[in-house]
Amino acid sequence: MIHSARLNKWVSRLNMIGAIIVFSGVILDYLKGSGVITIRYEMTMPAVALYLLLQLIAIAKDFAEGRMELIRLNQSLDEEVALQTKQLKEKNEQLEALVWQDGLTGIANRRYFNEMVANQFDHAKQQQQKWSLIMIDIDEFKQYNDYYGHVAGDQLLKVFVDIINKILPPNVLFARYGGEEFVLITQDDQAMSLAEELRQRIEHANLEHLGRDLKRVTASFGVVTYTNEETVEELLHKADENLYMAKRSGRNRVYAS
Repeated sequence: MIHSARLNKWVSRLNMIGAIIVFSGVILDYLKGSGVITIRYEMTMPAVALYLLLQLIAIAKDFAEGRMELIRLNQSLDEEVALQTKQLKEKNEQLEALVWQDGLTGIANRRYFNEMVANQFDHAKQQQQKWSLIMIDIDEFKQYNDYYGHVAGDQLLKVFVDIINKILPPNVLFARYGGEEFVLITQDDQAMSLAEELRQRIEHANLEHLGRDLKRVTASFGVVTYTNEETVEELLHKADENLYMAKRSGRNRVYAS
C-alpha cells in the first residue's frame, strides 16, 4: 500500500516533468522547422528518451526500496516468531513445573515423587541395587500453626526446606509428601549419616517454637533401605512406621530399620 502510493507519486511527477520536456522538445523542433531558431539537433526524441530514462530510474529506486522494506519485514517477522517461540517455551516450562513442583516450597510434589520412586524401584530391582528412603516430619507442627497462625506455618515450611536444600547431595530426590511431611530418596551408604546431619542442622538453626515445651523447631526421621524384596507401598509404609517410632521415642530423632 505504501509502495503503491510512493510509485504513483513518482509516476505523476515524472509524467509532468516528462510532458514538459517532450513538449519543450516539440516546440523547439517546430521553431527550428519554421526557421525561427537555429539548432543543430532535433530535440523531441532526446526529450522522450530522457523521460523514459527518468522513469526507469524512479522504478528501479522504488524496487530497491521495496526490496529493503521486504527484508526488514522478514527480519521483523523472524524476530516476532523467535519471541513467540521463547514465550511459548517459557509457558510450557511453567506448566510443566506446575505438574511436578510443590507450589509453596518449590521442591518436588507428591505426584512427581510417586513417579520417581516407581522408576527408582524398577531400576534397583533390575540392577540389584540398594537405596534408602528417608521420611521427615516437623515435630509438633500443628501446635506451631495454632500458636503463630497458618501464614507463619507456611513460612516455616519454606525455611525448613531451605535448610535441607543447602546440604543435600546432587543425587538426592527431595519432595514434599504432604503437609509438614517430606521424603528423600538417596543412596543406601549415606542415608543414616545424611538423616542425622539434617536433624542436627534443623535443631541448631534454633527456629523459635513457643507453642511447645522445647521452644524450638525440630524434626523426626524414619529411614528404610530397599532390599530388593519389598514393594514400593511396603517400603513407604515401613518408612512411615519408622518415623512414628522416632516420634514415640521422644521426637528429634532418626529411627531406622
